[in-house]
Amino acid sequence: MRDFWLQNRIAVRIIGPIHERVRDPRSEGVRVMDEDWDNLIVLDAARADLFEETIDLDQFDDYSTVTSLGSTSGQWVARNFVDRTCGDTINVTANPHTSIEAPNQFFDLVEVDRERIERPDADDDIVGFRPETVCAAARRAHEAHPDKRLIVHLMQPHLPLLATPELVFQRYRNELDHGYSDDGEPIHAFDALARGDLSREEFWRGYRANLELGFEHALELARDLGGKTVFTADHGNMVGERTWPIPVRLYGHPRGVRTTETVTVPWAELTVGERREIRDESADSESELGSEEITERLRALGYRE
Repeated sequence: MRDFWLQNRIAVRIIGPIHERVRDPRSEGVRVMDEDWDNLIVLDAARADLFEETIDLDQFDDYSTVTSLGSTSGQWVARNFVDRTCGDTINVTANPHTSIEAPNQFFDLVEVDRERIERPDADDDIVGFRPETVCAAARRAHEAHPDKRLIVHLMQPHLPLLATPELVFQRYRNELDHGYSDDGEPIHAFDALARGDLSREEFWRGYRANLELGFEHALELARDLGGKTVFTADHGNMVGERTWPIPVRLYGHPRGVRTTETVTVPWAELTVGERREIRDESADSESELGSEEITERLRALGYRE
């Protein structure tokens, strides 16, 4: 089976519900708001083995892996934040799922505007979220409210693979829902990988480069912010590994699929300077994005229902 769309339907409708029953995420997953940190930098879709292979672990004060509450960003956001008020926290995010699942839980929610990035080999525009834009917004938020915890949700190493433009297949067309366009070109790198148009080695090269891109800015941000920073991820990715109980190869992070690749994520701690005193206040954030804009942003990142 090599159809990305069909594989993910099987994963979401059959495999995911079985996994969620067998591996209850609420009993095995880490609840990030209960952990000790001043800054939580989320590197979207950074699976643990990718992080360990790419990033020098010796630079951290401590490193371990944890289990995520979700295999998708939406699950991770909902299960970490919905049932609580985070009046001591500002969330600076480039991930549209936060606007959907937890728009009112934080002291402030900063939804970073997207940038349009011109594809070098085609006329299409690719919607991407640059890490430097997110980090600049995080610095402004910290300067305005230095007594708050800070969540900074970068989209790297999530698709599109901005660090390797030759591997950016993503083409934003609302009418497409089967992974390939009307001219046979793949929509994004997972589609190309599933169809055999892209090797696993080529994909992994782009995946690593995208993590390096995001982490470079994340590390600089942690040093600027000071205090205790934790680098982690909301979920990982399947890159053609077979799953159970149906042994199909999966790509990306289908909802509910709880494998080592999708829910084992890094937890890297780094303290710079003094810890800061945190003040808790009533959450007053509210998403300013409309439903159509949120849907557009999700489609641009490869999410299709």
